[in-house]
Amino acid sequence: MHAICCMQQIMLLLFNGDVLQPGPFNWDEQTQGLVLGGFFYGYTTTQILGGTLAQKVGGKLLFLFGVAWTAALTMLLPVLTNVGGFAAIFTLRLLMGMGEVCVREY
Repeated sequence: MHAICCMQQIMLLLFNGDVLQPGPFNWDEQTQGLVLGGFFYGYTTTQILGGTLAQKVGGKLLFLFGVAWTAALTMLLPVLTNVGGFAAIFTLRLLMGMGEVCVREY
């Protein structure tokens, strides 16, 4: 029964917009939006470049690069976020979005 009570308290923290969840990254909604939007900023800025590279280099090599790039940055994400905070996670998400253009089917 104690576990259920603890779960209810955690859920109240998660779903209550006025109370911030305790933790190392206690960011407001605007900062959270920038972190989430960083991926899409990178994704949209490299659309034309990704299409041009696909025509010149070929899809297989570009796809390999895109998957490897995003996988490497994903593995670095927790470590660099703990070290660099918001700037690090925003930059990584931006770079992840740039690499993900290569994965999209043309």
